[in-house]
Amino acid sequence: MNNVQITWLIVLLFVDLVLTAIRASLLNVRFPRLVSLSEAGMQRVEKTMELVTKRARTRSTLKLGQAIVRFLIAGLVMLNFVIPE
Repeated sequence: MNNVQITWLIVLLFVDLVLTAIRASLLNVRFPRLVSLSEAGMQRVEKTMELVTKRARTRSTLKLGQAIVRFLIAGLVMLNFVIPE
């Protein structure tokens, strides 16, 4: 296993972690709380409210991204540990 493959594995694991955190945060957000933050003057809340209103599309996009990243991780692991050179 060379350094490039290890680097790709670490990067893909980090991307998977970020996608999982984004998905969990968007699924657990409460819309009334976002509305109250928006009324309090928070400017960045509008983008989050837009994502939450399109919840099905956002969720499916994040799941697709996670699936692709996880298949890439599985491929790298198989290439390096299951099928050695």
